[in-house]
Amino acid sequence: MLGRAVVVFLYFVLVSLFGVFLRWSDVLGDLICFYCSHQQVPKIYDYVIVGGGSAGSIIASRLAEDRSKSVLVLEAGKYDSDLLHIPSMGLLLQNSPYDWKYKTVPQERACHGLVNSSSVWPMGKILGGTSMLNNMLYTRGHKQDFDGWFEKHENYKYSDILYYYEKLEKHSIFVRDIIFHTVLPEIILSAAEHLGYPILDDNMDCEVGYSKPKAVLDEGKRWTTADVLKQNKDENLVIQLGCMVEKVLFRDNYEAYGRLVW
Repeated sequence: MLGRAVVVFLYFVLVSLFGVFLRWSDVLGDLICFYCSHQQVPKIYDYVIVGGGSAGSIIASRLAEDRSKSVLVLEAGKYDSDLLHIPSMGLLLQNSPYDWKYKTVPQERACHGLVNSSSVWPMGKILGGTSMLNNMLYTRGHKQDFDGWFEKHENYKYSDILYYYEKLEKHSIFVRDIIFHTVLPEIILSAAEHLGYPILDDNMDCEVGYSKPKAVLDEGKRWTTADVLKQNKDENLVIQLGCMVEKVLFRDNYEAYGRLVW
């Protein structure tokens, strides 16, 4: 019992020290950048993706599958690293140099228990975006939401949406069962069953009931969309960090020909 307490104590000490280091070190990404590249950057690209976050990384990776096309990713943040893929590190990245640190305006009817009635909205300022900061839980959007959004489209079928979910889960992201957990999920499931709610083996179809969640993990490590970009080793995909895009420049025919970056 004493040995376990010592381990827990040391863990929290190390995590706390790492959290302090994150908050005061704007150069951490440069110190532990294990994937940094020194590519010579061309001036003209077929595609320019602004933001290498959860969506931008997937889009850039798919476009770069065509080796005849050049793709540039402009990311305001820095590279991730293997150290930051430790699942428990995600919460420490919030309110750090890897977080945009957004806050809502003061709320009149909500957030009264928060400072200035303002809610904190963490958003990842790092390659991989908020997939580096979140709690890694995964579920599909509910079918009824899509039905409502597309109710005026005659050719809409939820099977079309489901096709892309399945394609995403098979080829782009790692969705896994959570292997290690406490007794709390079993207690909650037991209570839900006692109250008459159905217990589901898999809630991917968003049925009414309770089930254990799935997570975006790869062999125990946090999986992020930055991992998709790293799979591309060809020179047609270039990633530029520390690039804050202020404006995309368009011609009269809505053709983008440049961007303002600082």
